[in-house]
Amino acid sequence: DSCETPCDVVILATGYRLWFPFLSQHLIPVDANRISLYKDMFPALSPHSNTLAFIGLIQPIGTLLPISEIQCRWFVQLMAGKCRPLPAVDAMNEDIDKCRRYRSRRFGISDRHTIEVEPIDYMDDIAVQADVKPDIWRYFFTDFRLWRAMLFGPSLQYQYRLTGPHSWSGARDAILGCEDRIKAPTMTRFNNNCGDRTANDKPYNALYVLAIIEHNDNDYLLSEPLPESVRIEKADAHFYRIGLSLFKPAYPIKRSWFNHPLIVLIVLIQHLVKYLILIIIYVNKWEVSETMHIQLADIDHMMGTGVIHNVIVFVLDTFALTCMAIQYYNYKRGIKPRDLRVMEMLAGLVAPKTLGVNDRAIVAKLSAAFERCLQVIELLSITSEAMVFTIDIIGFSHHGGWEFIVCVGLPQSFWQSVWAHYMRHWMYYQTIYYFMIVYYLKLKLRFLNGLLATHVTSSGREVPKKGSRVLLVSRVTREYTEILNEIGDYNRIYWSSYLALISVTMVIAIFGSFNSLVVADVDAFHRAH
Repeated sequence: DSCETPCDVVILATGYRLWFPFLSQHLIPVDANRISLYKDMFPALSPHSNTLAFIGLIQPIGTLLPISEIQCRWFVQLMAGKCRPLPAVDAMNEDIDKCRRYRSRRFGISDRHTIEVEPIDYMDDIAVQADVKPDIWRYFFTDFRLWRAMLFGPSLQYQYRLTGPHSWSGARDAILGCEDRIKAPTMTRFNNNCGDRTANDKPYNALYVLAIIEHNDNDYLLSEPLPESVRIEKADAHFYRIGLSLFKPAYPIKRSWFNHPLIVLIVLIQHLVKYLILIIIYVNKWEVSETMHIQLADIDHMMGTGVIHNVIVFVLDTFALTCMAIQYYNYKRGIKPRDLRVMEMLAGLVAPKTLGVNDRAIVAKLSAAFERCLQVIELLSITSEAMVFTIDIIGFSHHGGWEFIVCVGLPQSFWQSVWAHYMRHWMYYQTIYYFMIVYYLKLKLRFLNGLLATHVTSSGREVPKKGSRVLLVSRVTREYTEILNEIGDYNRIYWSSYLALISVTMVIAIFGSFNSLVVADVDAFHRAH
């Protein structure tokens, strides 16, 4: 109409259309901006589907490049014939319809969301097709640190380079170092371990303030107790909490009445006497009524397995009572648990330097190891009681019907589960504390060895003067002597007795079980089953 309107900016918000003028509409039909592609890549109607693929024709809620990269990997594998071929046309069309229905529910019916996807789910799907998706739970047993990073950390495309075709040896380090790379752009100051650059001329913006906070948290003094951001609360209180130690920890903690040492002692003694009676009955081949076996919950008698179960439980009871006796002896003689100083350090009660720890990396490794151990205990917290309860119920099920199981089996199995609760605590936490002490000593020795290797041997570095080397060797020798004295202190207080008990317990349990298997009443076993 020949009208002119002055304006500053013109925005042409016309949107986008999916249109392929260079391809036949029969091959790639487009209806209302909807395109029929298997896995958003391959035209199902193409006579040779694996020879034509659309890369990046997708709208993820996130970055596009990692998705395009894994699409390319799958396409290359298909053309090379090194992965599973594409399914039949009917199967591809069925998958396309399924994806359309999901998009309608997830993103709504709109021309703007016809190729939208959830990036993690989509990349996992393509990774399965290309045989590059890692089995995360396998790493729980083989590489716990990597498993934790993949499960609880950000979803990174490096995980698809761990296994399968085109794997990369640096994928693990890239995943574990992700957080450091995320923090790196915000760091305006460097601590002593990272360099000497300062930020005197940097503006005090939000990122700078965050960087200072991060710097201060990581640059704590080893001559003072660990700050709250680093410490692990109640790290030294587990022996007291489970009723093993009578010394109250420095960290205030309230112990449950269920874990009171007197209650634990009563349960263990009752258990020990009962299984001692069962073993004596079996060894002497006394004729005992069936009612007596049921009242004593003789699982071996019910299942016809000799005395395997009874020997193992008796040995474990003896182990637990002996550990309690040693702890009580130390308590009465006033021998304080100096062997738990490393746990007191992690709890923020003593400074690392009081233990001879002169490297923050040692503190970080100890904290990570202890947190990992606690996570393992949480994962195993239910299995012990559940396993004992299940074994007892199976034994009772071979001996009677439902009424017998409910009236007799459940109470007896519950009592066994209470015992398993105590044994789980005592076995797991003592093992973890022993591991932490050994790991702590190992890290200190490794630090001293590295110090000697760096400053005494040349290996291409500048060698200190002779006087400096003599002083260094003298200092390191003194540190070695202190570690040796520390090991002797640990052994005298508790841990040499603990190792002896563990060894004797395992030997008796193994040989007792083997002997029971050899002389077990096989006919009784078959009758029970």
